[in-house]
Amino acid sequence: GINAEYGMLAELYAEHGVDYEAHKKACDEYFYLPHRDETRGVGGVFFDALHLNDGSFHDTLQFALALGRLVGRVVALFECNAYLPFSEAQRQFQLYRRGRYVEFNLLFDRGTKFGIVSNGRTESILMSLPATAHWDYNWQPRAGTLEAYLSDHFLRPQHWHCTEQAQLDALLRRMPEPAEYARIKPCTTKQTMPSGGSQRKSLTALLACPPIAAAALATAAIAGYALAKANNK
Repeated sequence: GINAEYGMLAELYAEHGVDYEAHKKACDEYFYLPHRDETRGVGGVFFDALHLNDGSFHDTLQFALALGRLVGRVVALFECNAYLPFSEAQRQFQLYRRGRYVEFNLLFDRGTKFGIVSNGRTESILMSLPATAHWDYNWQPRAGTLEAYLSDHFLRPQHWHCTEQAQLDALLRRMPEPAEYARIKPCTTKQTMPSGGSQRKSLTALLACPPIAAAALATAAIAGYALAKANNK
């Protein structure tokens, strides 16, 4: 699914003559938590103040709209995951991973910082935060589990877009599936998460869909560009 997603992105970028590798690198660098030494998710594309073809508003707008239309096709790749059965163990691990989003949003997100320092409405600025998240002190996934698989391979930059089968085979060799992996029915790993002495089981959380954020960023970039053009007239 991730390889197909990145293939769609690379194809769309090529159609519009936009530097895909530069925007992927920008995403990997921006959505990064240095204190955790991990990315916020599996990546995507990121750009800011985009001006295509010597500042052509039409070309820039068409690219942003095409990126937005891509969202539905990408969501379809992962939509079935939302209907898989899940346990309380999975829910707890999802809340644990949501804590990383909270950390990024409060510590590094440019939009959050700008809203706060510009005296914006605090509740509106923080509304994107998850309603529930939790942290577990010094918790580490047990080797060979799905949690470890996610941490080892999906929370660091990867060359996901493979144009040849040999590239895909090499990628899969670098990240072989753990024995507990199941495509249809989730399985528990029965780990202890040391939080107040309580025992929690944990399991891998569904990966977020990066192009959704990318499309939102594209819309924001175009809106900012249009505003700048209007103010310069």
